[in-house]
Amino acid sequence: MRSIKTVLAIFGIALFLMHPVARAQDIDWYDKGRKLLSQQKYDEALKAFSTAIDIIPLDYQSYNYRGVTRALKGDFEAAIADYSKAIEIRPRYAEAYNNRGFAHTRIGNLKAAQNDYTRALEINPFFADAYNNKAWILATCSDQRIRDGGQAVRLATKAVELKPGISSMDTLAAAHAATGNFDAAVDVQTKAIQQLMVDNKTAEVPKYMAHLRSYRSRQALLIDYAARPTTPAAQSTQKASLKARAKEAPAAPGEKTKIVGTANLPATPAAKPVGQAAPKQANPAASVKSQKPAAVKTPKPATAAQDKKKAATAVKAAPPVKSSKTVTVAKTPKPTAIPPARKTPAPAVKSLPYTIQVSSFRDPLQSMQVARKLSTRGDPAFTSPVDIAGKGKWYRVYIGNYKTLAEANTAAVDLKRRKFRYVNVTRKPYTVQIGEPIAQNNARELQSRLQARGYFSYSLPAQTDPNRIRILVGAFENEQAAAGLSSQLTREGFYPRIVLR
Repeated sequence: MRSIKTVLAIFGIALFLMHPVARAQDIDWYDKGRKLLSQQKYDEALKAFSTAIDIIPLDYQSYNYRGVTRALKGDFEAAIADYSKAIEIRPRYAEAYNNRGFAHTRIGNLKAAQNDYTRALEINPFFADAYNNKAWILATCSDQRIRDGGQAVRLATKAVELKPGISSMDTLAAAHAATGNFDAAVDVQTKAIQQLMVDNKTAEVPKYMAHLRSYRSRQALLIDYAARPTTPAAQSTQKASLKARAKEAPAAPGEKTKIVGTANLPATPAAKPVGQAAPKQANPAASVKSQKPAAVKTPKPATAAQDKKKAATAVKAAPPVKSSKTVTVAKTPKPTAIPPARKTPAPAVKSLPYTIQVSSFRDPLQSMQVARKLSTRGDPAFTSPVDIAGKGKWYRVYIGNYKTLAEANTAAVDLKRRKFRYVNVTRKPYTVQIGEPIAQNNARELQSRLQARGYFSYSLPAQTDPNRIRILVGAFENEQAAAGLSSQLTREGFYPRIVLR
């Protein structure tokens, strides 16, 4: 009798394990969804990401990528709901903000889109896709209440610095045209088309040629976002962009491979997750790159050879770049009856002594590569050298800057849930600051100089003026530990000083 019960029990267990729900967790549905997304199998990808969410209800990456999938299918309202859920789970998810901004753009809600892009950049000041997407709206919107060519030029220039490419150059050209500087617009657009030719991407040439013809005719791009069509044909550019993003995402140590958009040292949505961005061409799932709407209809070329020939002729005929025109704005006399309002001093920023170590390498280049990948995904990563007794010099990779141990521990729990192999909360109150605090738009040159010398810098708000930032290198337990790096930077021609983080 007992043997019969045993056989029945074993048979029941076997049936249970054969059930698809019971075996669901044998499959990494997130990874499967990513593969299906890259294969443009959107319906199957949608099911895969939904299954991943059923298994892990707080899987913000799957929510982000499901949003990317829905955006690619043209269901922007549902995509916004998924991005919002990802942000609810992980409030500092820059890629999801960027992707949601793209979806808002597609339905004509530009105010919400601009707010999302701004928030993405607050979280990740090195998020090229967010700069690009925000600049595109400001450069091309037909609504004069939103259109701002000057700001678009500044944002697009930053995007080109961070991520030189056809998409960012196209945006910069549109921004120049929005300010009336058509000579600069023609020059930048011509260079973008030349790059397409070099990369043998002739199928994309007609769209950019249409923009070039507009600038030569001294006409800026004007798009009525509120009246944009949402048919599959109208979304073809967006789809190509989202797919491209999904292929760009780097992965963190021990994490799922995610598609990323861009950032300071964080993660990205749309087709990039840790996200990535949605609008133009950016990383998807971790951060789906935003995609620009086509402003001018352009007929498809009969053959790739014809496209190449036309583009080459047009590029050849491009006139030399003239000096930028100065736009004169009439000055309105200031009233003298009303005294100027007093400026309220900004509150001082508290120090951020805690951080989280996630890896360590003997090779400084390897540590920089890992930190850069994490940054692209939106994780605020940085590196720091350390001398270990008996082991020599190592280069550690850290994520985040926190005021309290409790905040750091909360962030560490999230990293562990994301399957980072090593997570260690540590107190590193000192750092090496390069020069004095500067405006954020002036930081890129200094950071590029440091990177060229092999230093992976990061930035934090100035402690006395949150409107300016400090360029920092490393994180240390005490001033003595930071002294070696400070001396080395001095020899390299920089002006370092040891300060509290």
